[in-house]
Amino acid sequence: MNLIDVDALCAALNERVGSPEGNEKLMEVNRCLTEAPRIDAEPVIRCRNCQYCTILSDGRSFTCSDNEMDYYAPYFDAATYYCASAIRRDGT
Repeated sequence: MNLIDVDALCAALNERVGSPEGNEKLMEVNRCLTEAPRIDAEPVIRCRNCQYCTILSDGRSFTCSDNEMDYYAPYFDAATYYCASAIRRDGT
């Protein structure tokens, strides 16, 4: 399953093909998208993108300055691990 921003997709469709008014297929696509069930999801900041994270020499293990802990591979991987305290680094 992939999560998408339905509002952004509808806006992009409308921008590319114009207003859906008068185009029955596009109106049906917009209707399906806007009526589709929603998933309650929040974006996650992975440790590798967090300002508290410092990647260690193996490229997977890392230290976290927020909770003052070291996380070592193979049990932890900065590319996949995350926590609730994460703050995105500027520009990532």
